Amino acid sequence: MNSLLINIHTHRKARLFNGIELRNAYVPDPSKMTIRYPISVGLHPWFITQFSKQVLRERLISLCQLPNCKAIGEIGLDNNYPNFSVQLALFAWQVAIAKELRMPVIIHQFKSHENLQKILRNFPEPIILHGYNGSIEQWKQLNFFNNTYISIGYNVLKPSKKLNNCIQAIPANRLFAETDQSNIKIETIYEQLALLKSEPIPLIVNQIHENYNRIMPH
Repeated sequence: MNSLLINIHTHRKARLFNGIELRNAYVPDPSKMTIRYPISVGLHPWFITQFSKQVLRERLISLCQLPNCKAIGEIGLDNNYPNFSVQLALFAWQVAIAKELRMPVIIHQFKSHENLQKILRNFPEPIILHGYNGSIEQWKQLNFFNNTYISIGYNVLKPSKKLNNCIQAIPANRLFAETDQSNIKIETIYEQLALLKSEPIPLIVNQIHENYNRIMPH
């Protein structure tokens, strides 16, 4: 089977004809869901006051039963936004739901590494650190069950010795690519990953497709 380009995290409608895009669908009303392409669902730390826990739990559980729902996310922590203590509680709560449902999680993180460690240390399901811009040491500190992946987006196009060293050091079987909210083509991200890892683009495409098939519910 030919490998497909995987865009593991985007906020835009699916537009890849030669691949799979995992769209962050937020927390839609399950009774009104019409999306049929792959999605992830979850409450972003910027919007933590928009749902009660009861409504959020009911929606997440219902949405995760859909065959095209592949992960819970993006969820996470952002120390640049208010109500951090509320963020912590809601993030831990959504992680617990993902553990209960045995779903992968897609994580938003900003200046919150130590708190992520505390909450994720007992989470055995796949973890995807989206928009990763950290070091190889920070990845290792979150890789408790050999279950943590980094997803690389537009930051790879900026000069960053720390991120470049991380991409070069991390095993390719712990790597994903994404476009997030940008207009950058996913092919551009793959080209840069191949350059940094000194590997042919088809090899990177094959490996990331294998990574997707390994961790995503079918």
